[in-house]
Amino acid sequence: MTIPRPSRLGRMLLKLAGGAALAVFVIAAAVLGVYYWLFVTVPAPMRLALGDTRVVTADGTVLAVFLAQEHAQPVAYSSISPAAVQAVVAKEDARFFEHDGVDYGALIRAAIADVKARKVVQGGSTITQQYVKTTLDDRSRSLTRKVRELLIARKVEGALSKEEIITRYLNSVYFGRGAYGIEAAARRYFAVEATQLDYPKAALLAVLISAPSLKDSSVEPAELKAQRDALLKRMVELGYIAPSGLKAAQDTPLGIVADRGEKDVRLPYVVDFLKKELLEVLPAEVAYGGGLTIETSIDPRLQAYAELAAYGRLPDTEGLAVALVSVEPSTGLIRTMVAGRDYAKSQFNLATQAHRQPGSAFKPFVLAAALEQGYDPQTTTFLGATPFTVSYRDATSGLDRSWSVSNYEDESYGTVNLVEATVHSVNTVYAQLITKLGADKVADLAKRAGITSPLRADPAIALGGLSVGVSPLEMASAYATFANDGYRVEPHIISRITDSEGAVIYHSPHKEQPVFSPDVAFGVTQILQEVVRRGTGFRARLDRPVAGKTGTSQGFRDAWFIGYTPQLSTAVWMGYPDAARSMEETLGKVAGGTIPAQMWHDFTSAALEGKDAVPFRRIDVVMVSICRASMKLSVPACPDKEVLALEKNQVPTEYCDMHK
Repeated sequence: MTIPRPSRLGRMLLKLAGGAALAVFVIAAAVLGVYYWLFVTVPAPMRLALGDTRVVTADGTVLAVFLAQEHAQPVAYSSISPAAVQAVVAKEDARFFEHDGVDYGALIRAAIADVKARKVVQGGSTITQQYVKTTLDDRSRSLTRKVRELLIARKVEGALSKEEIITRYLNSVYFGRGAYGIEAAARRYFAVEATQLDYPKAALLAVLISAPSLKDSSVEPAELKAQRDALLKRMVELGYIAPSGLKAAQDTPLGIVADRGEKDVRLPYVVDFLKKELLEVLPAEVAYGGGLTIETSIDPRLQAYAELAAYGRLPDTEGLAVALVSVEPSTGLIRTMVAGRDYAKSQFNLATQAHRQPGSAFKPFVLAAALEQGYDPQTTTFLGATPFTVSYRDATSGLDRSWSVSNYEDESYGTVNLVEATVHSVNTVYAQLITKLGADKVADLAKRAGITSPLRADPAIALGGLSVGVSPLEMASAYATFANDGYRVEPHIISRITDSEGAVIYHSPHKEQPVFSPDVAFGVTQILQEVVRRGTGFRARLDRPVAGKTGTSQGFRDAWFIGYTPQLSTAVWMGYPDAARSMEETLGKVAGGTIPAQMWHDFTSAALEGKDAVPFRRIDVVMVSICRASMKLSVPACPDKEVLALEKNQVPTEYCDMHK
């Protein structure tokens, strides 16, 4: 087939179109060049150590001071060991000393890898680009920001030497443990200066730069060592380490020293937990740049009551532990956290890191799933005989299985409805109920309520048989969703952060997410009130409306009581940190309705003393405009307003006095 040639007029039009396109390209390139030279400036070094950062409680009590020189210590290139420079270059940008700020080959390779994986799996940023990124106020992932980053990186390379660039970079990188910069990292991880970093130490710190999951976490040492050793091998390939020295370097122990934490810290478990949240709400360079005041939601009065209730009731038995954590249902603010008795001996946070089997304390999620699917708790009945064998089909394998369940103390019941089965914690009824509902429905509802630990859709979750367990904070937060009429609020401990000049740079958002209907939440609450009034949780009774549930894991390894009022949701766990040890060996049969329920009672009665008894009913909701800085009613001058749905008794009575 012969393709006809364009006519003379057509050829002229094509030439004009081509010329126009070329002209547009030339003009665009010229504009970009002018912009580049006139408006793109080389960023100044990061401004570090603005002053010490204070952590305070809700009433202004100082919990800790993050000393600026402990967290951020800028040093000169001559004060950084060559091993540290080489390790970081090998890990982050092997062609750093060759390119002009942008490694186009790396960008193309990263783009191809991302397209193949259909997600971001490989970065193409150079060390220069990474340094520039920390100086930009724009933290979006837009194309405009990326182009701006590339332009600035090119100009940085023309204005600064490679030594100056990598020095600025190493002084601005976050390494974990609150260490902001290579000098602080060397001191906090190895108790040495940056000049003393050898290849094994330098490689470990380099690994931490691009592996956020390894920072401030309880990662297995073997995983850390594997990544360090892989980088050491890469350094041999790049010629930084002689092949004969590889084995000795890889055989070197990690050598990480115990985290010293902060000096003169009150409530160290709280401060450790706060550090993790701090890095979720602020960039590391701001969080540890110094000069901040971090206001926490911890109430010192309630914290004192919590510690007195927990340790006042805890039997004097070696190794026995307790955790108690309280969440405000309407805001998600964490008001108390008892997470360990001796921080010097163990930094493991029992309130947030311990994942234990909740036993029957998980039943309210099964009950809520039943109500959501239309089951009437008064008329839905099952046989409460023990033992009882339940047949079901395994969702994973598709095989038919059987499950033999017994009640506590092998007590047998006749035909009971869901109300009585919850009040008396009848296991066999709940085993039958979940097979009708479907374990996947229960797992889904529990996640919506606030359980964040992995849940396997297995019928055993009806009785708290979970794959990895749950933390006390998760349980307090999930029960708070029942107290808050089915509205979920993420738990958090930071309420506000101000900078060195007193300007508010962060305020905790008030975000309620409806996860199930108020009718379902109130239906569960009504039945859990009966648990406390005349059931297994009777030791938690107060002179006000209270809802709660007991939980005891197999072999009496864990004893729980989680209860709530409209103002406060509190979880109490008791047991041995070693999950394999049973309390029955030392104390006898400790169930959730015994000591944990008494601890909960002692704490909540003291915490709410003098406060009005609030019924579990949703009061009329009104829409109000709140100033996010002062959390008072907004005025026209308030720059950051938020319209919230608040109950009438929660509406502020004063107008903002910060903005006039």
